Amino acid sequence: MWGLDCSYAPYSTFTKEVNNTMTKQDALEWVADGHSFLKLETAKDICKALNVPFSERLIVHYEGQHDANPTNEYKGLWLNEDKPVDGVNSLPLSNYIVDKMGLKVESYCGRGFQAQANAGAVKSHLGL
Repeated sequence: MWGLDCSYAPYSTFTKEVNNTMTKQDALEWVADGHSFLKLETAKDICKALNVPFSERLIVHYEGQHDANPTNEYKGLWLNEDKPVDGVNSLPLSNYIVDKMGLKVESYCGRGFQAQANAGAVKSHLGL
């Protein structure tokens, strides 16, 4: 099962299950999401589905809520539990995938717009 542990998701808490195998289309949905904090397993599955090597440099570690969102920004990352956590922010993962595929994508203001542009470029590149 893929998706976000609720404690990792600032906006989404949905999950995916596709016969225990993430498809390219499933992965593209995550590439288009610039607002989530993903489990390591999910981020690795996304890379695998798109034939992109996962980089350990994408991993972010937070010691707890204050570390994840020190100013309590209402649009910031909110953890369900105030405890240490490792994961991957979805926009840097999306940007990384585009870079590894050698794609050029216009820059946008806004995490969601950028992630959607990245997903569109990846989708075209893969012929989906």
